[in-house]
Amino acid sequence: MDQLYMLRAFVAAARYQSFSKGCRIAERDHASVSKAIAKLEGCIQTRVLLRTTRSVSLTEAAQTLLSELLPFCSKNSTKRIAALRARVKSTVESCG
Repeated sequence: MDQLYMLRAFVAAARYQSFSKGCRIAERDHASVSKAIAKLEGCIQTRVLLRTTRSVSLTEAAQTLLSELLPFCSKNSTKRIAALRARVKSTVESCG
């Protein structure tokens, strides 16, 4: 499964603390979003969403992850990513 998709599914569900809204935002079915988040949890070996039949809440780890990812989900994300790439490139070049 695509790692970027796992993160997008997580952000969509976590931002609204709802799988239904997350599915609409991600334009995917419930099973696909749920599977992506379960895969993400397996990859990072920690639970990110606490699920009940009526609600979804974020763990402390999820709150941290979401706050790190949200800046890259805005309308200015292309500019932010370009700036991040430039910083990384500059750092790598200065180490070489």
